[in-house]
Amino acid sequence: MLKKLFNQDTRYLWWALLGGFCYAAGFPLLGSTKYIFLAPTLGFIFLLNPLLSDNHRFFSWIKAFLIFSLGLYLLGLYWIPYTLKEFGEVPIPVNYLLGVLFSIFLLPQFYFLLSAIYLLNQKFNLRDTPVLWGLFLALSGTLLEVIIPQQFPIHLGHNWFALAPYTGLARYFGVGIFSLMSYFLAFFFILSPKTKKTAVVLLSILSLFLIVNIALGFWQIQVHQKAPKQTFAVKIVQANIGNNLKISAEKGSKDSLDNVLGLYRGLSTKPTAHGPDLIIWPETAYPVLLSGHQIHSEIMPLPYVFRQILEETGAYILFGGYYQNPERERYDFFESEYNSAFMLTPNFELPSIY
Repeated sequence: MLKKLFNQDTRYLWWALLGGFCYAAGFPLLGSTKYIFLAPTLGFIFLLNPLLSDNHRFFSWIKAFLIFSLGLYLLGLYWIPYTLKEFGEVPIPVNYLLGVLFSIFLLPQFYFLLSAIYLLNQKFNLRDTPVLWGLFLALSGTLLEVIIPQQFPIHLGHNWFALAPYTGLARYFGVGIFSLMSYFLAFFFILSPKTKKTAVVLLSILSLFLIVNIALGFWQIQVHQKAPKQTFAVKIVQANIGNNLKISAEKGSKDSLDNVLGLYRGLSTKPTAHGPDLIIWPETAYPVLLSGHQIHSEIMPLPYVFRQILEETGAYILFGGYYQNPERERYDFFESEYNSAFMLTPNFELPSIY
């Protein structure tokens, strides 16, 4: 039995599962702050290298990617079933089945990237020019990350936040430059001969990239420290509202709504040593649906709790709430409400909604 599980025909699937675990290990693990730098790049190598080395059929590539996605889900997004049960009231075991099903859609850009690699490998010998093909595929992978919609963006380059604040190139190119480098390192390793020369080239490229980022990051910090100091007091409010109270307030219970808003108002107006100039509430903190265009046109007054806070503090307020789509104001319409961020000014105006 064990021989069948670990034979030559299934070995690439085990590498794919390990690759999924490695990809997840590049992000905070199991609710902790622990993660492994460049682990996603290593995980991508574990997925792709056996597929290219043994010339598997396309169906095998799909199987490997599904196993890879399952590994990523099990170690990195294991919390999805709990969320479905807690907030969506999806019962056990349906929530776990939906979680596993959702793993298929975690990295949709990889379906396009792996398909392109498979087709190109059928027509060309990618190993002839590993630098050129590595650069082309790295650009393709980075571009696909940008243009393919994802529910939870977990890009290959996101793991480079481990270097922050010494990610100097991020200021000019964003996360894309780090995805580009991660893909290139992976493709160059996979397509090149496994020799000492390849190792030296890879280490040299990685070292140069690290040096440039660290040097730029250090320079940016020095410039910032020499800039004239400005004081801007920010108060971040966390009322620690429980799920039952939150849901009850959202359903319209007056007692629950008064309780929630009273907690936020009390914390927002509590005296502090400085300011505040800006008060920040959490995501979906305000539990009542808001119509931005009606507030703008003064059809709907600004909620009283915000008028109180603005009068007492004179601060800006950035808060999370529910925004009513002005084009679809009936509750039963698709996309009639959005989880949104609202910005209020000290002049009782609502200039910005995201």
